[in-house]
Amino acid sequence: MSLLSFGIEAQDDPAACGDATEELKDQLQTCDVQSAWRVGRVFIPAGLSCDVPACAKFILKNSSDITWPQSTCIVNVSGDAYGFHQMPLGSWQPGEVAEVVMDLRIPCKPEPTGQRSAWAIVDIATGRAIGPLVLLEVFWQRTQ
Repeated sequence: MSLLSFGIEAQDDPAACGDATEELKDQLQTCDVQSAWRVGRVFIPAGLSCDVPACAKFILKNSSDITWPQSTCIVNVSGDAYGFHQMPLGSWQPGEVAEVVMDLRIPCKPEPTGQRSAWAIVDIATGRAIGPLVLLEVFWQRTQ
């Protein structure tokens, strides 16, 4: 489950949230991860004069059969971090779940464009990905 909230300037596509593993299976191999979860797809008018605040909340689970180490973090691995570069998660037991809250600032863009950002669950002591990719897609569009 994920919840995306943002400034009144933006709109989201609730149907885009959820498991994106099959859609991104080729890219997952490159990142050495097994799954991907899209927390949202946001549409923002191009040409705004200020950043749009956003908050992505989702439930994360250690679905492996090993304990995640104390050095576990969620880390931006591609695209704009929107001010959320990394956050320590600490040690998690197999099956453990918790809510993750990512406070973001999406910058204005003068022209229509789009991008995908990704964060990975990583053991920063080794640099090895140990959890899923978390994705956010942002599209800046012309207003009518």
